[in-house]
Amino acid sequence: MIETENLYLQLKDVDTGKVLQIEITQQKTDINEDIPPPLQALHKLLNNCEHSQQEEILRIRRKILSFDKRMQILVLDR
Repeated sequence: MIETENLYLQLKDVDTGKVLQIEITQQKTDINEDIPPPLQALHKLLNNCEHSQQEEILRIRRKILSFDKRMQILVLDR
């Protein structure tokens, strides 16, 4: 349920009809600006995508790597 700009979770007890509501607060996270540039292998894969798809993939990559400073890219030898 959305009221103004806040997000709420409502739980209803089906036996009693009682509704419990809690507000879900947005957590502001510090954006990690130390994200390494994409590897050459990713660039090669992105070349097969449309420009809008490339931007979306890179946006999601940034979001994942910015989620927590412990997130990192591991390169595995084949």
